[in-house]
Amino acid sequence: MQAAILNSLKAQYRLDQSARGPSIVMENGEIVVVRDCGGTGARALSYEIHTESPPLVQQLTTWNSETIGTHSVDMELTNYLLNQSSSNLGTSRSALDELDFFIQTEWEYGLKRTFRGNETHDIILQLPRKAISALRRLQPSSNKLLIKPNVIRKCFEKSLMVIEKVIDAQFTALDAIGRKPNSILLVGGLAQSPYIVQHLQQKFDVMFHLPDDSSAVSPGSHRG
Repeated sequence: MQAAILNSLKAQYRLDQSARGPSIVMENGEIVVVRDCGGTGARALSYEIHTESPPLVQQLTTWNSETIGTHSVDMELTNYLLNQSSSNLGTSRSALDELDFFIQTEWEYGLKRTFRGNETHDIILQLPRKAISALRRLQPSSNKLLIKPNVIRKCFEKSLMVIEKVIDAQFTALDAIGRKPNSILLVGGLAQSPYIVQHLQQKFDVMFHLPDDSSAVSPGSHRG
């Protein structure tokens, strides 16, 4: 967790010295909640920045974590494809391996990182043909699957709830010692999700720093 904020400070210093010039960055005295969220859970910890270069921070709180378990974004989509969709996926070992590869590649670096939640039309997923049952392959466009946006939103529900919970706990811990957070640094796989970022912006009235970038996202309206 500390490495994440130190690396971010180093990255913003390099960018400040480049042709891009200064941008919105973490500053001395700023209190930052670092939120790390991957596929299985989320955790958070708060620091105060003492110096930007060389980067020096002080830990203010103990870290807290929550487990997502079987309701991770990836597992929710996999369960939908296997049990609730009209995809007619095969159940052989090779078919399941193809589906797993699809989740790790096409989904992980595609729709999962581009979905914003405001889509109005059905989303088309191109499933690997070898993951589809032999009978279904005989049909035209058998590897195309239409999914409604609300299905994808539901895949994110549990993860979003867990992320908000760990951030709320850090805000409470900081309030107990008379401190107030200025920003949140997002790291981990779900930091790449615009859907997650937008929801957090709407709830938490602070600046958001995105991974490996000195730029920041302006705060949204605070709801709780």
